[in-house]
Amino acid sequence: MKPVQETFPRTLDSLPADTRTVWLFESRPARAAAERATGIRVRSAYKTLLNDVIEDGLLERAARAVIRYPVVPEGEPDRFRLECYPLHALFEGCRITFEPRAHDGPGLPRYEVVTETGSTDVQVPVRSVLTEDGTPIVTACGWIEDTAGQSRPLLTEYEAIFARACAAMRALPLEPLSADAPKGPFFERLEIDAVIPAADEPLPVGHECLSLAEALHEDLYFTSLEIFRARLGLGPEERSVTSGQVVPRISTGDVPRLGMRTVPGAA
Repeated sequence: MKPVQETFPRTLDSLPADTRTVWLFESRPARAAAERATGIRVRSAYKTLLNDVIEDGLLERAARAVIRYPVVPEGEPDRFRLECYPLHALFEGCRITFEPRAHDGPGLPRYEVVTETGSTDVQVPVRSVLTEDGTPIVTACGWIEDTAGQSRPLLTEYEAIFARACAAMRALPLEPLSADAPKGPFFERLEIDAVIPAADEPLPVGHECLSLAEALHEDLYFTSLEIFRARLGLGPEERSVTSGQVVPRISTGDVPRLGMRTVPGAA
């Protein structure tokens, strides 16, 4: 494999001049600083409902709440329900119940948060994509609303890093390391080193935190299995993928970048 070494522009540093609200893969401190400096509302594209509830105080002083979460045709029924974790632990004094509601019309999926004092809609920026085996799913994405009220997806460095890594894995030559094992492995160790600007944010519940690094690690690892499973002609139910060891390593820094290389397995 030809090594990959690329940097990516930080989306937060180059927002269009007519931006009114934007959803990015950034930490809360970075988003808050950008709001103070620009006047633009900067929301989280990652676990949007959880972040909005915390940042906007939607459950503060509420004794009970109903959260109606969207169910989309392309996703698992509990996909948006699971993104609310760990609200129960964060707001122990509030009795929270969840109710599903179908979303199959135009516009972004929305949560509805209902308390004694009113109702708040929280829209969730997602786009439809196909997995390696052609299954449609929805995935979180950057999003922008301009001052004219128009909205659209916005490619972020987080998504660009993920897409570039996947493209490299789809193009990686599958040449067996041994003639006696034609179905792999094709490399001993594939290292994926990514740097993103969002540091982990601890939550006041045990050891819980909001971690975009962990999210990207999981996305890269499990998608690598999907990619090599598809390239080897294996079904989605096949658990044994013999392409080689894939090792994502995600760190934080001001300059988003991606490095990839294949190396001998002994570290």
